[in-house]
Amino acid sequence: MKRILYFILSLFLVVGLSSCNQEDDGNETTTLTLAHSLSQEHPVHIALEEFAKEVEEKTDGRYKVKIFPNGQLGSENESMEQILAGVLSMARVASPSLATYERGYDTFGLPYIFNDTQDYYNIMDSDEIRDFFMSSEDKGFLTLTYYDSGARSFYTKNKAIRTPDDLKGLKIRVQDMKSQTEMVNLLGGTPVAMGYGDVYTSLQTGIIDGTENNETALTIGGHGEIAKVYSKDEHAMIPDALVISSEIWKKNRC
Repeated sequence: MKRILYFILSLFLVVGLSSCNQEDDGNETTTLTLAHSLSQEHPVHIALEEFAKEVEEKTDGRYKVKIFPNGQLGSENESMEQILAGVLSMARVASPSLATYERGYDTFGLPYIFNDTQDYYNIMDSDEIRDFFMSSEDKGFLTLTYYDSGARSFYTKNKAIRTPDDLKGLKIRVQDMKSQTEMVNLLGGTPVAMGYGDVYTSLQTGIIDGTENNETALTIGGHGEIAKVYSKDEHAMIPDALVISSEIWKKNRC
């Protein structure tokens, strides 16, 4: 991954929090909960730990971010429901999963929408994307920033995917989003929507024949213990999103 964290929007939160409650006695601490489904060894988790450290330092300890990795608080969809209910402060989710609440996020799941890595960064770092991220406040959430989640390719237990015909008859795990389901259908495979935490066992037991993701799924995620063929086509570059509850944002943003 060329770059893990795009700090600008996250720092808006840090600066905003640091300007809040300047007249208090400094003894009260507000804890913001943050959930995600990745392991503690994943680069994005490490970036989130750095974010939490920055929040605590910049607010002189008045705000702390408590991270719950490994899907401890549920799936990405469950995390979003908790955010909208005001139970959870923040979550790291795959950006297209937000399309349930804001259709524009479907775009990020489409295949081959970026020309290359530099084009990806140019677009994701643009003012237009930043404005879009901040436009969903009335829907219960905002996206503070994005995380580079790498380019996605197909991998299977024992079959290389060189042409669409190679996907025929294969059950391929996809994220629960319309763009990925339709992509695998059109390529001739059978899409099976499931959470990331279920992929390892599903590969192991034969519920699925393969899936698609970036290389960290094989290494840090351990999928390479079962899936022996990685067919690098880089069909999608799907950013992760750091989402915050609108209620939390309004309450703590000064």
